[in-house]
Amino acid sequence: MGKNLLIIVLAVIFLGCSHTAGRQYDVAAMDRIGVGKTTESDVLTMLGLPLSEKELSNGIKIYDYAYGNRCILGFGTSLDLMQVQLYNGVVINKWQALMHD
Repeated sequence: MGKNLLIIVLAVIFLGCSHTAGRQYDVAAMDRIGVGKTTESDVLTMLGLPLSEKELSNGIKIYDYAYGNRCILGFGTSLDLMQVQLYNGVVINKWQALMHD
């Protein structure tokens, strides 16, 4: 009986870590993105298509990237967020938050 219980507990732990949202992206790309230098094409090559894209009335385009992974038991939870703002096809601002426990 004890061996079966151990197998069930281990299965729950390993299977419980498969709750993900968003799409993984290269979090190290932030260091390669230069404000005033990197183009929209460069961003798309480095990161792929964003999770969401907005274009403001002033012409600024905002790309949002996000990926999260959460275990049922709360161990190994992570959230990676990145936002890139572009104007006239060039990066004007960038922001990133990486939260891992």
